[in-house]
Amino acid sequence: PEYKPVKVPSKKNNPSQSPFSSSAQLPDGTNLRPLEVPGTPLSGPGALPAIKPEDLGYFGALLQPVEEKDLPLQEQKERKIMMLLLKIKNGTPPMRKSALRTITEKARDFGPAALFNQILPLLMSPTLEDQERHLLVKVIDRVLYKLDDLVRNYVQKILAVISPLLIDEDYYARVEGREIISNLAKAAGKATMITAMRPSIDNPDENVRNVTARAFAVVASALGIPTLIPFLKAVCQSKLSYQARHTGIKIVQQIAILMGCAVLPHLKSLVQIIEHGLRDEQQKVRTITALAISALAEASSPYGIDAFDIVLEQLWDGMRTHSGRALAAFLKAIGFIIPLMDAEDAGVYVKM
Repeated sequence: PEYKPVKVPSKKNNPSQSPFSSSAQLPDGTNLRPLEVPGTPLSGPGALPAIKPEDLGYFGALLQPVEEKDLPLQEQKERKIMMLLLKIKNGTPPMRKSALRTITEKARDFGPAALFNQILPLLMSPTLEDQERHLLVKVIDRVLYKLDDLVRNYVQKILAVISPLLIDEDYYARVEGREIISNLAKAAGKATMITAMRPSIDNPDENVRNVTARAFAVVASALGIPTLIPFLKAVCQSKLSYQARHTGIKIVQQIAILMGCAVLPHLKSLVQIIEHGLRDEQQKVRTITALAISALAEASSPYGIDAFDIVLEQLWDGMRTHSGRALAAFLKAIGFIIPLMDAEDAGVYVKM
């Protein structure tokens, strides 16, 4: 009977505050309402949406009342881009559509520096929601198409922001990341893409190398496998570090996973490029080589058995000498190659 619940005011639910409300709340219970841009109507042709508290770092400059015509030309451009991005991120669907069209049509007038210096930091914001990220990715996609070869100096910056999408948990984020890198490769060309990603190939961090391998696979699918074969050959045979060999062979694996049966015309070349990895001194390289061969066999099924003749014996020997993960990789490779054989040969290998 004497029990009295402890009531902590700061933890009480506020019925007037929806959990999905766009306004934030300070610890003392004070609400942070979205801020309206001074001098702009909330509806009509010159309307701007309100700025959320978490966006102040990116759009705070719009809250300063200024005469646009008195600003230098570059600052006018930056302010205009800021307004368009605010409309795309926080605006209503009609407002967003109009802003997206404007930023696409005027992309070459704005220039790559002004555009990417504002879009990329915004895309890296930790408070960005999935829908907002999707919209900003769409902006980059359309801007890339318009700027074409003007993007070359910004390839590294764009890749730094977009590449992590390739390993995102969300399927649609991965698709968007692939689409942007594909368009970037078409706009910038093979040489620029290789130059931008080359330093990450032998990075000590395996996550960085994994993302780089996936990005290279997207470039191969965009520009064609033959354009990357000389580069892959050099990387897979690198004597400088086993990390470079590991990444090169992983690129081949990712190409097979991404492109499927499209690897068939180049199957023999790809197997020849990586087959020496089965004899590599590093077990990690031997394991990834077996996994790459299994990915190629899976992608080319039910054809292409001739291309795997040069690795059959090495895979068979490897199964007798390896254990653990390496053995699993070798077994997987043999398991995907056997279905490509004719019935008689397959029967012999199954019995063995």
